[in-house]
Amino acid sequence: SAQTAGSTSEALPPEIRARTAALQRELSESRAELDGLRDKHQAEIDKVRAHLEEERARSRRAENTMTSLHLDAGVHEAQEMVQLRIELSALTEEVDFLKSREEAIASEGAHMHMVAEMNKRIGANISRFELDALHSQVSSLSTEAERVQQANQDLTAELRAKVHLEDEIASLRVEVSEFQKSNDSLEAELSKKKLEVERLTTALGETRQRSALLERQLVFNMLPPPQ
Repeated sequence: SAQTAGSTSEALPPEIRARTAALQRELSESRAELDGLRDKHQAEIDKVRAHLEEERARSRRAENTMTSLHLDAGVHEAQEMVQLRIELSALTEEVDFLKSREEAIASEGAHMHMVAEMNKRIGANISRFELDALHSQVSSLSTEAERVQQANQDLTAELRAKVHLEDEIASLRVEVSEFQKSNDSLEAELSKKKLEVERLTTALGETRQRSALLERQLVFNMLPPPQ
């Protein structure tokens, strides 16, 4: 009982009681130190694991986004972009051709008008039907040129959008690569923490052995001296 232990302790010589008290303090300090180290390193491990899971989740989201965009803008988009470039080149050539024809017809119209004026002066008369047909042709070509130019602008805008999409995909790939590097770094940090845990586990075992030894010494010192 506690009373018996107290009376037994009082029966011990002063130096034994002092040694016993020192052993008790050392044992208590060792246990407190051990508990503190265990709690501290467990908190660090939990923090690293939480950070790693968060980075993994971000990486998965980025990879899913990139995969989705890649599927939406994959081979089909690349083929469509090539086709758009071909159409853009063809339309550009057509616009240039129509402009040259428009200029030629305008020049011919001006020439016909000049001839008509000259004919009026000399009493002759050019066919009004020919002039109207020529003006109608010029107007039609002008309208067609405007339509082709608008289509050209629309295709150019669409092509720029496709190029922008390619840039976004490339940016996402870089972001995923950075996430992967971050994950690798965290994995390495976690491995280091695991090694530290193993070291602390070994130290914990040694401390427990030491505590057990101290307890045995304490019990031995508490024993009454032989009669």
